[in-house]
Amino acid sequence: GIGIGVTAAVLRSPAPQLAEEIQVLEATTAATLRIEAQPDARRVPLTPTDAAAGATGTLVFSPSTGELVMVATGLAPLDEGEVYGCWIEIDGDRDGIGRMYAGGDIQAWAGPVDGLAELPEDATFGVSLVPADGSGGEEVLTGG
Repeated sequence: GIGIGVTAAVLRSPAPQLAEEIQVLEATTAATLRIEAQPDARRVPLTPTDAAAGATGTLVFSPSTGELVMVATGLAPLDEGEVYGCWIEIDGDRDGIGRMYAGGDIQAWAGPVDGLAELPEDATFGVSLVPADGSGGEEVLTGG
């Protein structure tokens, strides 16, 4: 006779890193959809500096709700002790928005940002590769 072998697949919870990546992707998608549903939604393309050739980025924000999402792809993998941080610059003053989180091949940040309703036209957004202690940093994406 013919023997049929059955293999039982054991399902385990995803590794903590994968679970975090899924959470980042879900939060980023949900926030992007919320913002894009707003009548005042604005989209800003981010272009790479020489330090990040091949990377791309986009941010969307709603001045009325104060919510912003920044997403970047193609950035170099982080070394130990480094983070990608996003920022906004107004009249030469740069304020950190927050640390980006990895979701698969993307780096993303989503949340409320003070002052989006009064943003001047010449405001600049960007992403920098910074040591985890927050000092210095090298710009990798910028847009206005």
